[in-house]
Amino acid sequence: MKKIKYIALALVLMLALVGGAYAAWTDTIVLGGDIDTGELSIKFEGAAGSNGIYEELKYDLSDKKLTVNVDKLFPREPDDGNLYATITTHFINNGSIPAKVTKVTVKSPQTFINEYLRFSYYDGQNSQKELNLEKLEDVFNDVLGDEILDKNDTFKFSLEFWLAADTPDWVMDKQGSYSIEFEFGQFNF
Repeated sequence: MKKIKYIALALVLMLALVGGAYAAWTDTIVLGGDIDTGELSIKFEGAAGSNGIYEELKYDLSDKKLTVNVDKLFPREPDDGNLYATITTHFINNGSIPAKVTKVTVKSPQTFINEYLRFSYYDGQNSQKELNLEKLEDVFNDVLGDEILDKNDTFKFSLEFWLAADTPDWVMDKQGSYSIEFEFGQFNF
């Protein structure tokens, strides 16, 4: 019986030593890090207005919105010289990652604005004349569709606007508005 006790004790000691030997052969390494995400930030940075012969052209500029007000807009022929109002502005990629325009939407809640307001578009490389709101939207989407703005890049453009020569008398003394919304996304989507 003594032999069995010694054998059992020897087996228990042997198993304990094997467990300790097993633990001596393990190892662990850790990989970790910190991540800072990029920022997508586009803003209007400047604007200038010119009113031709109009009584008053005013604009209000904030980071995300440019509002232009023209009093006493009237119809003109396409070749009437400077009988139009002009706004020149640019937006800048103020973020840390490249950006691109994903969609431009031009709209007005008033039918007469859609029908009779006309624009000319200039950006230094492209120019389009006699555009209604729908065609202005197409021009912005075509011109800006593949344009990538790297950090601190700007895009500058000018818009001339007037009422078309065939604007009917019932439009006199009306107020209207339009908006041009630029939607941006990161450059790789």
